[in-house]
Amino acid sequence: MTIRIAVDLNLFDQLSDDESAAKDSQELAKAPNADPLLIARILRHLGAMRIIREVGEGKYVHTSFSRKFLEKPFRDTVEFIFDDHNPTTIKAPQYFAQNGYQNPSAPTDNPWTYAYNFPKGETFFTYLQKRPEVGMRFGGMMEAVAGGKPMWAEYYPVQERLKSTTSDDEVLVVDIGGGKGHDIAGFKARNPELKGRLILQELPYLASKVKLEGIETMAHDFNTEQPVKGERRRTDDVPEHTTD
Repeated sequence: MTIRIAVDLNLFDQLSDDESAAKDSQELAKAPNADPLLIARILRHLGAMRIIREVGEGKYVHTSFSRKFLEKPFRDTVEFIFDDHNPTTIKAPQYFAQNGYQNPSAPTDNPWTYAYNFPKGETFFTYLQKRPEVGMRFGGMMEAVAGGKPMWAEYYPVQERLKSTTSDDEVLVVDIGGGKGHDIAGFKARNPELKGRLILQELPYLASKVKLEGIETMAHDFNTEQPVKGERRRTDDVPEHTTD
């Protein structure tokens, strides 16, 4: 909660890395025209949780963690979890009780569809298409999550398995449901010498907003037939923790 409020108040934007420029609640309350007492309470909690660092009585500076909230993907993460996902968390016990504690088995019947009272047949992804602002926050969160994990091209034998693509017109990789393209852009950056088309597929609300040099963006719902046809390549030995 305090991180979410701090994001709204732009408190992280005002903090410094320099201890000599540490700020207190009086200074940080000016820009948002907030009550210094409320700001002090928020700062004390963030400091106690080591999200920011107290360097003098009531004076605070950044930590490496708090600096992450200067980046949009991490702001998106906080906003998505708190604003969009929390209603699902709150309603989940009620959902499972009403359903006899059965495991959800359909994308149209689960805690998310229950919490938001989805129309019949609607899924999480159709919900995102109708609410692109939520979809953008979700995409930002997935970008932040991926940033903390090894990129698959770092351990998959790319040169051995994909080097047979010899034409710039041949499809090399299709990233299905690839969000804002962090994964396929990482692949391209690590293998600039490989020939072939790189295609990012996402739902229309997001695909229309993604522009990446050297990568084609295609609107596609992965619940429908794949429009890109080509040779199947063996990927069965990719380690299980791969998610894309």
